[in-house]
Amino acid sequence: MQNRIKHLLLFAVICLTSCGGDDKLPLDDKGREDFISFYERFYRDSSFQMQRIEFPMLGNNPDGSTERFFWDEENWVYQKGIDPEDEDIKLVPFYDMEELMRARIILQNRFMIEN
Repeated sequence: MQNRIKHLLLFAVICLTSCGGDDKLPLDDKGREDFISFYERFYRDSSFQMQRIEFPMLGNNPDGSTERFFWDEENWVYQKGIDPEDEDIKLVPFYDMEELMRARIILQNRFMIEN
């Protein structure tokens, strides 16, 4: 029985270390993290998303009021990426402005979200 527990613990350690993956992102031609790789991973991996957000973060109040609201780890809602196959959504290419990257998402040709 004790031997079995040792094997299960060893298996768990191997899974945790090998399944975690590499947290490093590829670099762009200026030696910075490739933004498109970051963007895709941010919206695909909830753990990565939480690691990359500096809390508390000032944001829009979810109740719609104009009262100041700060997001923290406890009230954060995981942000999902857009479906590039959706015909009602258009993703405008990313713009590199040295230290600032911008993406525009246009919904139904009426609404725009800018990140």
